[in-house]
Amino acid sequence: MITLDLREELLADLEEFLREGGHRVVRLDRACFDLLVVTRDGRSFVVKVLTNVDGLRKEVAKDLKVVSHFLEAVPIVVALRRRSGPLERGVVYHRYEIPVMDPLTFAETVEGEPPRTVADRGGKYVEVREEEIDSVSVSSVRRRQLRREGGRVSLARAEEAEVEGVPVRFRVPERVDTGKDRMTRFERRVARHLERMGAERTGKVRRAPFELLAKDGDTVLVRSEDVSGRESIALRDVIQATGSLGFVVTRRRGRRASCLPTLDLETLEDLKDIEELKEYLEEHDPSEKVRELVEEAGITSPKEIARRTGLSEPVIRELLRRMSIEGKI
Repeated sequence: MITLDLREELLADLEEFLREGGHRVVRLDRACFDLLVVTRDGRSFVVKVLTNVDGLRKEVAKDLKVVSHFLEAVPIVVALRRRSGPLERGVVYHRYEIPVMDPLTFAETVEGEPPRTVADRGGKYVEVREEEIDSVSVSSVRRRQLRREGGRVSLARAEEAEVEGVPVRFRVPERVDTGKDRMTRFERRVARHLERMGAERTGKVRRAPFELLAKDGDTVLVRSEDVSGRESIALRDVIQATGSLGFVVTRRRGRRASCLPTLDLETLEDLKDIEELKEYLEEHDPSEKVRELVEEAGITSPKEIARRTGLSEPVIRELLRRMSIEGKI
């Protein structure tokens, strides 16, 4: 009997809850985030799951913010405790400027009931509405400041005045270090071509099924060089969930074994803009080739499909399973 560790149990429970609630979920392994969640109403969250939030490293937090910035998602860390004790339900904490909350609070947030209390230095606080300011016991100077600038009062004062406060507003990170200085020489060449094609900005992450990101209205996710079958499936899932463009880029022409469109650097250089890239990816999508073999040629053997496409049999089986769930075959 296999016993899951506490983090894996928490991750499995969250995934099950989200899927049963009708939200779209992509689960990843060995990445800076564990779950990509797109809610029923179209909100997106990039989620890291930990038992103890103090285990979140600065480098991982940086990647988490970069991914959220490009995918226009809210980064969230879901955890059970911190060094000083368990996380309280209904309270938002922060680590490296990323919101942190316990699983029940995250579940309520996804369902449209965000928390109202923020933990900060000195205690817990609630943001008050303008019409509630006079109800709270604060000095006249502080009251004028709240009217002029808005702000928070202590949870104790809010509860004393029976003030509920404003739900916490979660935002997509706007100003982030996109990691361009961490790009390899090859990745910089790819990034420059994407910028030439119209991308307004490009970035790099180390811990994701993709390494390069670009934005021009469309989000572009790129894996450079080697990609395993599992990584290519994970990247495909992220691409589909977010409506992004995605591909694998290689230094030179060769065998294309990913379930994603693959192009070499020379081909990328020949494309004029993002629209032309989009057309190329649609025409060279291995998933579409698999669908055609199943539907039009009636071939269902993973071994035969693998022989015709160059994809591995495990990848073919997983593609067939997911395409069947998606109603594409």
